Amino acid sequence: MPSILLLSCIAKDLWQLGIHVIASTRRFALLYFPSRVQQAILEDMSLIEVIQYSFESKQAMEVVKKLDLECVTLRLDIIDSVILTLIFVKKPYMRLYLHLDITDVFDSMDEMIDVQVTFDLDEVDDWRIPNLGLRGMIAHFMELLSLRELDQFKIYFSMNRFDLLDLKRELKGFPVGCLEIHPLSMEDMKSAMNTIGTPNKLVVDSTKVPTDVLDHNYLRSLSAHNFVLMCINSCVPQSVGTLNDVLITNVAKIKIFGAAWTQKDLNRFLKLWAKGSMPRLAHLKIKLHDILIPDMSVVLKGVDHEEKEDYMEIRRLEGKNGRFLWKRMPDCFEFSVL
Repeated sequence: MPSILLLSCIAKDLWQLGIHVIASTRRFALLYFPSRVQQAILEDMSLIEVIQYSFESKQAMEVVKKLDLECVTLRLDIIDSVILTLIFVKKPYMRLYLHLDITDVFDSMDEMIDVQVTFDLDEVDDWRIPNLGLRGMIAHFMELLSLRELDQFKIYFSMNRFDLLDLKRELKGFPVGCLEIHPLSMEDMKSAMNTIGTPNKLVVDSTKVPTDVLDHNYLRSLSAHNFVLMCINSCVPQSVGTLNDVLITNVAKIKIFGAAWTQKDLNRFLKLWAKGSMPRLAHLKIKLHDILIPDMSVVLKGVDHEEKEDYMEIRRLEGKNGRFLWKRMPDCFEFSVL
């Protein structure tokens, strides 16, 4: 009985020589070797080949799972196509971006679909894999890579041609870390929010929504959710991100672009935070609609603070301190809890 080591050596030699053992492709031929031999061969293959191989069979997936591939991000982009992006750790501080165009999961009823894979910026590979549907594709990668959630879901309505009801059905039950919406109308925004359950993070770029239909109350209502992070970009001053909006928020990290705060707003915010308002707040970044060169004597009036080398440390009654930093660009400031 030949040993696993001997079989591995023979199999690797066959693989490298390109000899077709049973099937018409080397990849499929792997299925006929013991799983430990398959794993030994897979360790010598490129990451692209390994991921493609995982679609061959349930057995193939199980063998690939044992490689413990380190994927740090699984992202879904809906534009005029459907793109799944996977980000793998290759080496410390090195990442491999794998972009899979899986539009055929909606456009084709065939059992097999064509997938174009882009990696290393401009390298392209073409796969022919089973049509698992969008839901099946996401489930495949979550199981294969031991992922707990879809890290990001981005939808661009300026190019979207897909039915959101279909998307809602396909995504039902999948936890989503961050929902990023690029709407053209308030209906786009609301329908996108209804497509999945409440995400941990929300990013909304409302700059393309006509100002006459912008629903300020709806935008403000979003701040009542328990998001870990909320980022809203608006080209309409006072449409969102007013001081009152921020004061009632229950979000840990807030980023607002296009707000219209005054020096008095800044002063009031710092005073209220120091007295105990917004206990969940960890970080706030505001980019103002208009340039403001602040008079710090006005901003810090009545605020217990200490000037540091490049920021102001704000003292809070309960003991926590905050860091107030005015960016070099005179239209942006940041506040974070130390």
